[in-house]
Amino acid sequence: MELNNQFEYEAYVTKKFELFIVQKGGKIMLTPTKNLHEDRTLIKVGAKIISLLTSPKSVNALWQSYVGSQEELSNTPKITFDIFILGLDFLFMIGAIHHEDDIIWRNA
Repeated sequence: MELNNQFEYEAYVTKKFELFIVQKGGKIMLTPTKNLHEDRTLIKVGAKIISLLTSPKSVNALWQSYVGSQEELSNTPKITFDIFILGLDFLFMIGAIHHEDDIIWRNA
């Protein structure tokens, strides 16, 4: 794929989801494809994790909270622990959460 005749981008594909890296207005961003339900995107998973981090929690407690919130909404696709961890990785990379001694909390 070529945009603005200057940059080439690749699609990164896995069995669980597919993301494209797209340049818009001089910035690069990840965008989901039409085959990915919005509730399985890293941004949406990360947003849900942030909403559950009202107080510092362990990874296990946070995962249990996430699973509990998924069970309340029966019409949304369920995510696996792998995607949950990718959501945590995403939040850590953008500086939204901090992790120390198996405890995760939101950055101010």
